[in-house]
Amino acid sequence: MSSATPTPTRVRRLPVVGPLRLGRPSDVWFKPALSVVAAVAVPSLLLMTLGRLDLAPYTMAGSLCALYAHNRPYAARAKVLAWVILGMLGGLAVALVSASLTRNAVVLVTVGALLAAAQKAGCDATRVGPPAHVILTFVSSATLFVPQTLGQVPGHLALAAAAGAWAWLVGMAPAPLRPHGPERRATAQALNAAATYAETARGGEEGAGGARSAAYAAVHAAWQTLLAVRDRPSTTRRALERLVVRAEVALAAPADADPARLRAWARAVRGTGRIPCTGDPRGEDEGLRLNGADAGVDGADARPDGANPRRTDSGARLGGAAPRLDGVDPRVDGTGPCLDGAEPRRTAGGGSRRDGDLRLDGADARVDGTAPRLDGTGPRLDGVGPRRADGGARLDGSDPCLGGADARGDGADPRPEGANPRRADGGARLGGTDPRPHDVGPRRTDSGARLDGAGSQRAHGGARLGGDGTRRGDDRLRERDELVGVAAERAVAPPPLWSRLGPLAPVAVRSALGCALAGYVSLALGADRPYWALVTAASLYQANITLTWSRAVQRVVGNLVGVLLFAAVTPIAQLGPLALVLCILACNFGAEALIGRNYWLGSVCVTPLALLVTELPGYQPTGELVTGRVVDTLVGALVGFVAALAVTNRRAGRRVERALTAVDRAREHAARLAADPMSTPAALEAARRGLAAAVVDLRATADAAAGEWWQRALPQERVVLAEQAAHRTLAATVRRQGLLPDPGTTSTYTHTEGASP
Repeated sequence: MSSATPTPTRVRRLPVVGPLRLGRPSDVWFKPALSVVAAVAVPSLLLMTLGRLDLAPYTMAGSLCALYAHNRPYAARAKVLAWVILGMLGGLAVALVSASLTRNAVVLVTVGALLAAAQKAGCDATRVGPPAHVILTFVSSATLFVPQTLGQVPGHLALAAAAGAWAWLVGMAPAPLRPHGPERRATAQALNAAATYAETARGGEEGAGGARSAAYAAVHAAWQTLLAVRDRPSTTRRALERLVVRAEVALAAPADADPARLRAWARAVRGTGRIPCTGDPRGEDEGLRLNGADAGVDGADARPDGANPRRTDSGARLGGAAPRLDGVDPRVDGTGPCLDGAEPRRTAGGGSRRDGDLRLDGADARVDGTAPRLDGTGPRLDGVGPRRADGGARLDGSDPCLGGADARGDGADPRPEGANPRRADGGARLGGTDPRPHDVGPRRTDSGARLDGAGSQRAHGGARLGGDGTRRGDDRLRERDELVGVAAERAVAPPPLWSRLGPLAPVAVRSALGCALAGYVSLALGADRPYWALVTAASLYQANITLTWSRAVQRVVGNLVGVLLFAAVTPIAQLGPLALVLCILACNFGAEALIGRNYWLGSVCVTPLALLVTELPGYQPTGELVTGRVVDTLVGALVGFVAALAVTNRRAGRRVERALTAVDRAREHAARLAADPMSTPAALEAARRGLAAAVVDLRATADAAAGEWWQRALPQERVVLAEQAAHRTLAATVRRQGLLPDPGTTSTYTHTEGASP
């Protein structure tokens, strides 16, 4: 691979309009908005009724913790919220004790700057997510400049802790209604991102590289969400993991992916309905699949309108409609039942059937078109007596059965015990464990369909006749193969926290220096609340200089517009305590509802919120508040950005080199395993997942380094070549695992040459 010659870079142009463009709102923007309103409203209204609204700033410190961890599974969210509350209480305690021991503004600014740096490094290292350190810094910095005594500190901390406990309950409240809501959303986002990349890659559109990076990041985020609770696997989570595997397969081989199916799965995952079954990704077009992989989520047949119903390889019709994944009338023979049993189906004779009818996997599907009955003429499922269907097959547990060990189709059993299982007239075993060698192949009916339960492989293009609840043999092995890497990763302990603190040193130094200088300059200008400048500087620092500049533009624009909104709202807020509390709640809701579209838009509501909080102890002149806020915002943004320029991050280039080396090693390892016929499924899956994670890390590291100043040029050509080679190896590994048809077996083909080391 070639390498770009490192040369000094020129000073980059800083964008002004780009940082202000609005994005799409978050899918769950209302969740943090409603959570923070509920968390703030109860303590504030309670204090208002007691006539102690002056204590509301302390309870609000705890209430604002409800903004965190909305993307985490609830078991992980409980832990994250608890740690956030403890971190908030720790910073608040330091600030309260400092304020009670000294009134020296310079000392207090220094303490605030050190707290801001520690909170920034801690939140980034733990990857706590938005709003990250900004809320914690705002709480501790504002408290530093509130007069305190040591005797008041325990009471104020108790108020914050009580409000934090209420915020914890608010954050966990949706768990009983949607126990897997965060995992479902993350999986849906991964599927949609994979579908977008498949569409752009297949059409040769510009921006396919960006779509690919975004898709890999979404898949990586989905895995982080699903694996956040490492010791609590569940059936639902495993089903979601299989869908994320399908998204990974689509990324590795976009030409073989079906974007419509990926989006259909994403729609089905949202909400609380049944999770669609992915089935076997091999041989998608060879025959009817009734476990959900080849059926429309909305119940529509995947074939064009008017096409013949799906057939087996001999042409026999197996049903009049495609199976549906939403539980609405998925039938095997045209009159079969719903997968979830919600609607009783009628037999050929018109009789209504209930839960006692024949089921292959709990779904009540018929095999031969004749309804098994419980009136003495059909097959009995209780094992008391062998009843026979019209075709003569005995379906109880002692003779022929659909799920037992000895099935036959003629109703009699002349064979000795231990002989081969009985067969229908077409040679198909109707259930049980096949005693034949694995290389002989599955028994089939005349039409070539295997009848041994859900998820079974098809023989010679035959149909698969079952749901996902009774997989057996190879299918269970295949399912374990797909998720063996997940189990291995779940068993591995996460890296220690200290290992992630080293790369954050430049950002932490920037935060400490910038916040301290901003506070000192604000004091020199005679500001009464230098913590506004300190918090403005703390909110700027991002992964690199370019992103820090963008945040500075957003912060200044948002605050300038926000003070105008505050001036308009103040007459209403000063009507009384209830009006003030309601205005604070409205600003909380607006900030969280809008900040997902752009930071500056959320700041339009954050600014009046911060100014209204200062009026909780008593009303203050509006003009002074507006003037002080504007000055401190400009000072904090200017001084904070200068500090970011002064503290260089020359380690960024070295981290890119290390990420390139990691990708090369992971690619060579995966390629060797893909070429080795003796490689185990566990090794292949672990190698594929390791390579995918290395690619995501390389892209994130390269993007972060690209925005840094005062460093040598990055090896962009090497990064691109390494990504391309890694994607080819990922495609080859996916195909080697059998998650895609071999080249030439389908109408589409993914190019995978060059995957070897």
